Amino acid sequence: MEQIYSPAWLTLSRHIGESLISPEQDMQLNFGSLSGDLLCWKDAQTGSEILTCHDEWLRWVSRQVPAQSCQDYASSLLNMLSEWAFAPLGTLLGVYDFSPQRQPECPPDNPSGLILTLQNEEHRLRILLQCAHWEKLTEATAQWLAQPQIAVSGLPVPLCVGRTSLLSGDCNKIVDGTGVALCRTPDLVACEVWLMLGDCIARAHLMTDGRVKIVSTFETHELPTEHNNRDSKMEKIPVTLTAEIGQVILTLGELQQLKPGDILQHVAQLDECVRLKVGGYTVAKGLLVKTGNGWLVRISGNSDSGEDPIWTP
Repeated sequence: MEQIYSPAWLTLSRHIGESLISPEQDMQLNFGSLSGDLLCWKDAQTGSEILTCHDEWLRWVSRQVPAQSCQDYASSLLNMLSEWAFAPLGTLLGVYDFSPQRQPECPPDNPSGLILTLQNEEHRLRILLQCAHWEKLTEATAQWLAQPQIAVSGLPVPLCVGRTSLLSGDCNKIVDGTGVALCRTPDLVACEVWLMLGDCIARAHLMTDGRVKIVSTFETHELPTEHNNRDSKMEKIPVTLTAEIGQVILTLGELQQLKPGDILQHVAQLDECVRLKVGGYTVAKGLLVKTGNGWLVRISGNSDSGEDPIWTP
């Protein structure tokens, strides 16, 4: 089972193009994002991880058993409804007892990626695929039809100014007034940033007009750690912190054909502060500060303090 941005995921994205629709026109596959109250699901047998909007999922299954909220269903009934709702995805994956269970985790804000949309008369259910067998999906959709006329959302890609590694227990020590040193950064003096897709990084130059010029294509970037990751205690688990200053939208065509020298179509959307994130979740905000040996993020709980960021293009 592979996460997004893996080689097989990129192969599937190239196969999809702008958008694919099934011959029966009851399923569509393209890029998109979800927002609002989201539900997390995971299938124990295949390891597939998916997200849905609460209201869409509820309207979809209410055709079978009406309810006002997902919580109104008993756990056994909830499992039966999820198996019924996600059966088309299971068929595409070649798993006919596909039964994702609802997970307690809260997903990151506005997650985006490949979305399978189920359509039935006036109802639709969008399923954001976070982890799946991408090669099987590529095979299963080989005869689907292209829909180049469909307007497809771009992929929001974080703009990163550095990464560092901490023990999970030390994340609780990141409070106002402290500083988090970044062990690896792009050439910030030259206004370089990283575009990040999972563990893949592409170097880019942030131009004065907000446009982004690609310096290198995406390559795997694993952050080495000096911590002992064999310790089973939760507070001793190494985690990677990513310092983000905003995002830029990549169209599917740009992602498929990205090469050095390209200037992206969309202008970068920059935040007023640096966000330190772990697994897509913001754990702290602050300002980027130059030190004698590198860069650190000075933590400040009030991102609207009127203080300008230290680093600007």
